[in-house]
Amino acid sequence: MTNLTTAVTYAYTNMTEERPTLMDQFNVCREYATERGYTVVGEFNDIDEADHRATKDAVNALYQAIIDEGATVVLIYQPSSWARKRLSEVDAMIEEVTIPPSALERHDSRT
Repeated sequence: MTNLTTAVTYAYTNMTEERPTLMDQFNVCREYATERGYTVVGEFNDIDEADHRATKDAVNALYQAIIDEGATVVLIYQPSSWARKRLSEVDAMIEEVTIPPSALERHDSRT
């Protein structure tokens, strides 16, 4: 039987926590999706830093992708309460992607 699960990924950075780069977060989420047979139909990100405040544009686009593309899962790398709050009204299952730090090193886009 074929798995027809469609997913979107959400990555973010913010001032209050140290996180991997957006690309590293997306890479880990893509690998997670591949391992589960999910089809990723969109990737969205927020940057919430002192010189670049996050808007709700990415979250609104993610919500629209769920409607337009029929995505049933949102993949997010180790979400904080900040991210959970931003996605609290999403009409899809949120799957928290976690991997050990050593595994993240092989995805590190800075090397």
